[in-house]
Amino acid sequence: MVTYNNFSSLMSEIRTRLDELVSPNTIKELAKDTTESLLTRTRKGYGAEKTGGRIVRFKSLSQSTINTRRKYSNLSAYTSASKSNLTATGTMLKDLGYKVSNKSFTIGFKSARSDNIARHHQEGRGKLPKRPFMFLSNVDIEALNEALNTLAQKIIGSV
Repeated sequence: MVTYNNFSSLMSEIRTRLDELVSPNTIKELAKDTTESLLTRTRKGYGAEKTGGRIVRFKSLSQSTINTRRKYSNLSAYTSASKSNLTATGTMLKDLGYKVSNKSFTIGFKSARSDNIARHHQEGRGKLPKRPFMFLSNVDIEALNEALNTLAQKIIGSV
């Protein structure tokens, strides 16, 4: 004779833990970490060539931009006059944030002005070269996957 066990309580526990894995708090934690990673990478002078692409160093600043930045009285502590890291005064990058909705998040800018400036850097305009920084690199995606796996193990662990 075959014996059947009632797995309804186990399945209920698994559903509860899966709901916790995709809870707003968990998504918010991932969004915060990913945004901070993107911000740190950008301040170091690196971007990503495309989503899932390799990390690339930003093109050097022109001499005229360096000369202009030397005159700034409010140059950010995260940069120098000659450092190409999208941080002159720091205003644009300070405006970088995230929004959590449903079971996902979006990284973007809180003001239209910062969004417009970021778009110019991302796409390049006229003499301004492309400095793509809003893509998640292969390294960023690996880190996000690792964070998600760690959270999953922590939340589901004892089921």
